Amino acid sequence: MLEIELDLPFVWQPAQPDTAEAETLWQEAQLLLRVIQGLDSPPPREADRETAFSRGLERLEAKLDLVLHLMARDPRAAPPGLATRRLTLYTQGLRCMGEPTWRTGDTGLCVLRPSPALPLPIRIPARLDATDAQGCSIRWPDMPDTVAEPWSQWLFRQHRRAVHARKEGA
Repeated sequence: MLEIELDLPFVWQPAQPDTAEAETLWQEAQLLLRVIQGLDSPPPREADRETAFSRGLERLEAKLDLVLHLMARDPRAAPPGLATRRLTLYTQGLRCMGEPTWRTGDTGLCVLRPSPALPLPIRIPARLDATDAQGCSIRWPDMPDTVAEPWSQWLFRQHRRAVHARKEGA
């Protein structure tokens, strides 16, 4: 299982999203992860102009999707204040230092900003799986494949960057 420790803006929001709201949250997460992928990916190195054009078009489409999404949001709905916290992220959830009021089985939203390039955070429906003196484990039990794939790709890129940074520092 791939896991990585990162300092990211994060907050836990107790909530019980219904099926329709959860579906909307997953769609938004998929869009935002796709935007991150487009913004984080380096410019194409391929000599093939068609491939370079195609990748550039994908980046542009991701940016347009983000702009349209932002325009459709309620401008009064400000994202919550996010404090940077040390998180251990993995494909099906995360681990963080918990709060005394958090209880195993609670449902809510993991609100995190995985990229400073994003103007708003990703909100992921979640459940507190375990809490103890060292922190809590939060799982995403119903993450659809359409979100799991870009999330795993993002985690892998973060892991690869951390390995590269360690090699350069050694």
